[in-house]
Amino acid sequence: MKVALVNLNLIKVPAIAPYGLDIIGSGLEAAGHEIDVVDLCREDDPILALHSYFSSNRPDLVGLTMRNAVDLYFPSYFDLAEKGSFLKSHKALIDIIKGYAGIERILIGGVGFSVNPHAFLGRLGLRYGVKGPGELVISQLANALGGKSLRELAGGAETFVFDGRKNRIQAPVKRKFVDNRWYYEFGGQAAIRTSSGCAMRCNYCAEPAAAGNSYRRVAVENTLREIDELVALGIRDFQTADSEFNMPLAHAKDVLRGIISRGYGSDVRFWAYCQPRPFDAEYASLLAKAGFIGVNFGTDHVDPQALASLGKWYRLSDVERSTRLCKDNGMVVMHELLFGTPGDEPEKMRRAIDSILALDPWVLGVSIGLTVLPDTPLGAFFLERRREGRIDSGFYFAGEPMVDPTFYVDPSFEIPDVFQELERSVGRNSSNVMLPAVSSTSSINNQLVNSDRVRRQLLVEKRKGPSWYHFPPGVGRIPVHGGSTALPLVAAQ
Repeated sequence: MKVALVNLNLIKVPAIAPYGLDIIGSGLEAAGHEIDVVDLCREDDPILALHSYFSSNRPDLVGLTMRNAVDLYFPSYFDLAEKGSFLKSHKALIDIIKGYAGIERILIGGVGFSVNPHAFLGRLGLRYGVKGPGELVISQLANALGGKSLRELAGGAETFVFDGRKNRIQAPVKRKFVDNRWYYEFGGQAAIRTSSGCAMRCNYCAEPAAAGNSYRRVAVENTLREIDELVALGIRDFQTADSEFNMPLAHAKDVLRGIISRGYGSDVRFWAYCQPRPFDAEYASLLAKAGFIGVNFGTDHVDPQALASLGKWYRLSDVERSTRLCKDNGMVVMHELLFGTPGDEPEKMRRAIDSILALDPWVLGVSIGLTVLPDTPLGAFFLERRREGRIDSGFYFAGEPMVDPTFYVDPSFEIPDVFQELERSVGRNSSNVMLPAVSSTSSINNQLVNSDRVRRQLLVEKRKGPSWYHFPPGVGRIPVHGGSTALPLVAAQ
């Protein structure tokens, strides 16, 4: 069976490798199928690339991956075309593919699709998709397809979503189907996955519903093999792609011990996404010994009531302890704060920012406004308010709620005045704070994709590692392991 895997993502700044295609390609190859990858992110003319491939190839099955349906950053509602929605551009590409491949031979998946699969099938004009991890599902479908159609495999249903969330992780993954070296050159890092899914229930996060509400662990040796392959390609900067790298903590420690045993050398650098708890002294020590340069904490808030509203399970004391442990082991820290959850207030925001700045993080990222997604507590809050006829306060829509861009900010935050207030009160007094702004694409503080700041960092300065590590613009710093000292970075790393 010949399977074409198509990456629909066109965002090049930063260029994020479609890791899922390496995962799915590995499963299909192990099952004996032939794989073509059509990576539209790499193409200067994606439409021409589609016509070129499909005019000379007739795959038996076309698998589409959709990384994002919408931009999840509230200022994109004001600052990006289509209010930050990618559905229109995705549909234009899909319509071309449908002109070559029958609709019953097209299957769509990816984390962006999995957030609201039935709605996206309708909007994109497709019939069949996969919710959650798709490596086993698509291999099973390819095995069974033969002369059949996806409709027959779906029991005759005209539209159907296959569910892969409870399937075991298939192994091993070969990092050869995607041009990971190209993505390293234009994106600055490569991703590694040690687990999939999340057992937490943060009020805005669709990860448990989209990827599964338990942890599917990757065998440590398989993760190490992936790193080995990428290091052999010349890749030296790695970002963990788990929901949170410290969950489950025992498995993360085993991964770190494996990395330490490999002895990759000081030129191979790692970066992690974590929550402030669980995070103990042993874990911090293992991170540093394994070559982790920095930790990005999705802290969100420190006010107890706001943390409860967000569905968080830690307190400021946990944030303080995890920060101190990182610094004591020579690692830099980014804290991301997220304001505007129901019951949040500007005064709570100001106190939270002060509390985090008192910890002297490498970078503090501030966001105001939460994306409202289906199958989340915040999505349930929206449905409740709609039943009560109260969606005229705090909600921002760009079309169909929870399909098109939908955001919530507690009405106590005055939009857009609060952005300017933050710039006056925080931005002028701190050089290491990323602040939201309505004009984020041009702001030097911006955090948006395709921004001038990120473009310069990646394409002109040729910096490697996560974007936050090289903030503020034009300033390069590098930590010294064993302490929190920062020295000037003369040459881009």
